[in-house]
Amino acid sequence: MFTWIPKGSPIHLRADGNTLPALLRGVAYDTCHVGKWYLNGLFNSPDQPQPSDHGYDWWLGTQNNAAPSHAFPTNFVRNGDPSGCVDDYSAPFIVGEAAEWLRGRPDPATPFFLTVWMHEPHYPIASTERYDARHAAIDDPVERTYRANVTQLDDAFGRLMKTLDELGLTKDTLVMFTSDNGPEGDGSTTPARRSDNRRCEPAAALS
Repeated sequence: MFTWIPKGSPIHLRADGNTLPALLRGVAYDTCHVGKWYLNGLFNSPDQPQPSDHGYDWWLGTQNNAAPSHAFPTNFVRNGDPSGCVDDYSAPFIVGEAAEWLRGRPDPATPFFLTVWMHEPHYPIASTERYDARHAAIDDPVERTYRANVTQLDDAFGRLMKTLDELGLTKDTLVMFTSDNGPEGDGSTTPARRSDNRRCEPAAALS
């Protein structure tokens, strides 16, 4: 895959290729994907392969962005069934789904493969007021909203790690955290335009 796949595109990840979840499911791993799917243009359509065709037993996702924004998105699909309007923000919603899946596995001793592909802080950005309040000292509303969105992502990831702790899985689980892409926009008037040289004051631990 050399670039992003827009909605409606004929491009998709081929079902006849090897994918990590398919290989692991073949050796008795439980597999789950939550969040952005991003690997086809016809999301949740029989005309292109979907997450279940690439080795996932359980999946919840969107084709690209959470829409209309990270706030109360309406375009999530769970195992082929539209979820309707979500009463939450994107990151905490998909982490909640991941945590529920981890807790609900029939045999906790079975190894698992879980991918959690966040939407935050991709446009269009929306964050809860409590995260925005943590960055109230930043005068620029664009930058403040962006920082709040990164905090929303960070808190959700922390809750996922806490779930691993609660289930006694931390020491036996390999966790890889990586970026989707760099800052968006023109680099001078858009969010994260100073993220390389500007530091925020450390925030108190999130609950």
